[in-house]
Amino acid sequence: VDLAPLSEGGRVAQAVVSAAGVREEPGTELLETLRRSLREKRMLLLLDNLESLLKKERDTVFTFVKKLPAGCKAILTCRGRIGSGAEELIRLLGILPYLEVVVLSGLYAQAGWARHVAPTVPDTPSVLEVWHPSPLSLNQPGRRDEFNASIVEIAALIAQS
Repeated sequence: VDLAPLSEGGRVAQAVVSAAGVREEPGTELLETLRRSLREKRMLLLLDNLESLLKKERDTVFTFVKKLPAGCKAILTCRGRIGSGAEELIRLLGILPYLEVVVLSGLYAQAGWARHVAPTVPDTPSVLEVWHPSPLSLNQPGRRDEFNASIVEIAALIAQS
């Protein structure tokens, strides 16, 4: 679900419910309806452009992801800085107790993780470092193949978890 055009309150929940193919239940909060419908399913939710949401909406997304049923996984993406970078990420890791795989895309993400985040995470998840998927990076000889191999490895790790 692309979150960029959904910065108005309530539209995020509506978009996720719609993308997941869930019908609204009158009198029930949208995200609770979604949670209930996901209990018996295996699903990967991809929530893109997290930086476009206000802090209150990001907090709602984080809380929702924290309470996902066991068979569901979520990937949250951000193209820009949210909050204070490492502090926001450390906070996010604190509400994801079952985090098993972290993908660090690009040299800045890798350096930031090593310097600021890894020392604060007691149970380190599997960490994969990949090239940033920009044309500048991937058009270097051999990097596209390395990136594609990394995606296969990520999929295998997620399937195991």
